[in-house]
Amino acid sequence: MNAFLLAVAMAAGTLPEHPRLLFRAEVVPEIRQRAFGGVKRDTDSWLKKEIKLPDRGSQWYHWYACKKDGASLKTESPTRHVCPVCGEVYTGYPYDDVVLSGVHKGLAQGLLDCGVMFQLSGDRRYAAKGKEILLAYAQKYRDYKLHTTRGAEKIGGGRVGCQTLDEAMWLIPMAQGADLIWNTLSAAEQKLAADGLFRPAAVEVILRHKGGIHNIQCWKNSAVGLVGFLLGDNALIAEAIDNPDHGYRVQMAKGVSADGCWYEGAWGYHFFTMAAAWPLAEAARNCGINLYTADYQRLFDGPLMLAMPNGHLPAFNDSDEADVFRYASFYELALARYGDARYAGVVAKSRCDSLQTLIAGTAQLPAAPANQRGSRNFPASGYAILCHGDTWLALKYGPHGGGHGHPDKLNFVLYSRGEIVAPDPGTAKYGVPVQKEWYRTTLAHNTLVVDERSQAEATGSCLGFVAGKRISAVWADAGPIYSGVKFQRAVALFGDDVLLFLDGIVSNTSHTFDIAYHNRGKFAEAPEGAA
Repeated sequence: MNAFLLAVAMAAGTLPEHPRLLFRAEVVPEIRQRAFGGVKRDTDSWLKKEIKLPDRGSQWYHWYACKKDGASLKTESPTRHVCPVCGEVYTGYPYDDVVLSGVHKGLAQGLLDCGVMFQLSGDRRYAAKGKEILLAYAQKYRDYKLHTTRGAEKIGGGRVGCQTLDEAMWLIPMAQGADLIWNTLSAAEQKLAADGLFRPAAVEVILRHKGGIHNIQCWKNSAVGLVGFLLGDNALIAEAIDNPDHGYRVQMAKGVSADGCWYEGAWGYHFFTMAAAWPLAEAARNCGINLYTADYQRLFDGPLMLAMPNGHLPAFNDSDEADVFRYASFYELALARYGDARYAGVVAKSRCDSLQTLIAGTAQLPAAPANQRGSRNFPASGYAILCHGDTWLALKYGPHGGGHGHPDKLNFVLYSRGEIVAPDPGTAKYGVPVQKEWYRTTLAHNTLVVDERSQAEATGSCLGFVAGKRISAVWADAGPIYSGVKFQRAVALFGDDVLLFLDGIVSNTSHTFDIAYHNRGKFAEAPEGAA
């Protein structure tokens, strides 16, 4: 559909026939040829299940950790949750309610899987089971209490989830699955689904919670946009895509740096944003709107340029260490939509059965270009990479990263000989004390601490950068991290064996200065004293 015809169709309130969110009916024969066996096997189990919804919504994933040591809890039963480190047993609220998030998520996935199998097989048993799930939620959704992570009944919370993020992440597969079986529903059932579930979730819960440039808003945009495409509501589509404050287009234009990094500076949230955007981009594409823009493409490019030699990315800010190959399914979709052969290298090393592979996989991968690894500076996102052979160092000098940033200007991560030598601590679940008391302190990072206090939020700058075959170096300023203190750090990599650090600290007054450094390993002889 060309742009003019699309504009006419949108103005008339018409869209292509269902299905139109994940794929169009005309590509079903092609999809059927590459359908993976696991879809049918997993979906067949749903045909035997009784559909029973939880009696309440769920709670925050970040509560599901031990208060003593921050370890993720192990679910022994819906009402018994055990710390694998210290053995502490947790019961009741909010832990029981966190487990319910998996139940709600599983039901949404069941609807989606049943919808996919109905389209691939034509077997109406799958559509009937998907309809059971859909209509059960349509009848019950408004009975679920609006609640936040703190249990408050107010805007920002969800009904099925405890925040608009969780609601959006649950609503997306619900909308995709409903679209795949929509034509099997009666007019009354379609109205029940629209008025009992999709409009209340999108309009009354998600849209009332306003957001700016943020990974959460990207999920909300996709959920609202998919409901718009499902119901033929052009106002919701426009809100999701073109809202000038927080729509898809402005998220990609302002949230993705020129270097290809999501502005929050945490690689986990980088891929989280990538995952949030594709459902809306794919639904829009099926309806004649191109959201596979150059801005979105930079999200795929950034990790390839900044990864360590093993394909991992450091645990900067509120993120664990991220593995590019774990996200191969997104690169498979990007390969199909952008045609960039660089993505084939990720897909080839970690090709897996996935929804993205099903709808966009290519039988014959193009030859990926050789990795041009080397020292590079990324001034927009504030990373300097020194890389010779298998030795790789990232110096972090750029923007703080918003609410997910850590006070660690001029912190670095060092990788060599197949492992991380000097790590960043990453993150713990946000609901436990150790997240604030350790992971978000400057002392936990490889940088300067003044007077035993953490740094202030700041943006540093690169003062000089050299990339050579045998010598690479960076010189950076931390910015205003402490009042009256100036901190600069120069790092030079000689071959792949020697690193030289020159730290310059200037102050006109007396302070206690500590240079924190963390080396991965274990003590041969543990020092005396309390841990």
